[in-house]
Amino acid sequence: MRRSTLRQSSFSHFAALGVFLGGILFLFSSMAACNKTDDLCRADIACIQRGLCTALDDRCIAGNDEDCRNSRFCVNVGECTARLGRCIASSDEDCLRSNVCKEKDQCSANSGECAVVDEAYCRISEGCENEGKCAFDKTVKQCRPLSSGDCVQSTICQQDSRCVLDRGICVTCPQSAQCFAEGTCTANGTSCSATSDLDCRRSVACANEKRCTAMDGRCVAASSEPTSSEPTSSEPTTSEPVSSEPTTSEPTSSESTASEPTTDAGAAESASEKVAEPVVDGGSTSDAGAESAAESATETATESTGDAG
Repeated sequence: MRRSTLRQSSFSHFAALGVFLGGILFLFSSMAACNKTDDLCRADIACIQRGLCTALDDRCIAGNDEDCRNSRFCVNVGECTARLGRCIASSDEDCLRSNVCKEKDQCSANSGECAVVDEAYCRISEGCENEGKCAFDKTVKQCRPLSSGDCVQSTICQQDSRCVLDRGICVTCPQSAQCFAEGTCTANGTSCSATSDLDCRRSVACANEKRCTAMDGRCVAASSEPTSSEPTSSEPTTSEPVSSEPTTSEPTSSESTASEPTTDAGAAESASEKVAEPVVDGGSTSDAGAESAAESATETATESTGDAG
């Protein structure tokens, strides 16, 4: 009886010791679990595969984008962005770099994953609702806005005024290339217009083509304005004195022309003198002939008188 009591007592002591040691082990294991470090997380396979490389309390999480970009999930399925402690595919760019896009055409981010893209998918995607990416672009296998109408119905138009399509994305009018080039910097429905001379003066159109005045939604040259065209048309009138200068030179030419008749008159006088000389000579010759005729007549008369006597 006494031996049986001793055995039971010894068993109870051993059982108590076991419970005590088990409690100590549990406590140490719990403390170890609560003391996760970044080094311990980086050494775990979950860091290499899923980007869970940063310690937070008693677990490992994806603490930043670098954790995700160095993981296999980023390379294979495009989950390269840290969000709420895990890696997700947050953009089409994440998916386009991944193997799942190259091999399975899952090239567009949707709900944190890379999905297969087609026209129907684009129309119901979050990208269509939020960013106007409602059309499927086969060349890059992505959803993109293809018109300003896609932008207008999106959240970024309503909240950020990014309602105009420019180079494949929805932007505000001041951000567009047309604002810089043409001065059309003010939103007008689904298009941009030039509404101020200041916008025009800042544009390439003003610098290169002198189109610096806003008119009817575009930048035009000042000469095309109805009011300013009148002074422009009067400019040739002011230039008439300039054009009259050659006219003043005409008297000069006329003087030379007038001098020419004078020279001709002199030549005519000399010519008339030359002509007159023969006339004078002719007159003297005729007088001499008359005198000789008179002498001959007198001689004849004398002879006839002599004959009569």
